Amino acid sequence: MTSVGAAVSRGARLLAGGRAVASLAPGYYMEPTILEGAAHDDEISQQEQFGPITCLYRVAGFAEALALANATAFGLTGAIHTVLNDAIKAGGSSLRDHRQTSGELGYFQHSFKVYDREGEKCTTPRCGGTVKRFTQNGRSTFWCPKCQK
Repeated sequence: MTSVGAAVSRGARLLAGGRAVASLAPGYYMEPTILEGAAHDDEISQQEQFGPITCLYRVAGFAEALALANATAFGLTGAIHTVLNDAIKAGGSSLRDHRQTSGELGYFQHSFKVYDREGEKCTTPRCGGTVKRFTQNGRSTFWCPKCQK
């Protein structure tokens, strides 16, 4: 609860919640809390909150929202969930022998950004890096050393 108060003192606006739930173990539970106007680099935006706290941000469009999400340590988690969701929708990846339960091939491999693209230019806009490959025990990892650190 101190993190909510601190964020408000730095300019965030409390839209809902933010108080302790007195009927539960005192000091351990708080109401679901919504803040608006916290700076994207504020502690409440950058640190994991152990409570039902969310911050709302106004953005001009999807690109700005994506950049904002990726500017936190949690951006990777969001990206992983997005990629897994897209892969499931595409039926998985059929590189050699994977098939869906229906017998059909998966099509997510057509969306790969770096896999099997060693030596090619990175597909990330304005990156300009070159995809590298590392092989260990017969398994390969592909990455762009410029934008995937």
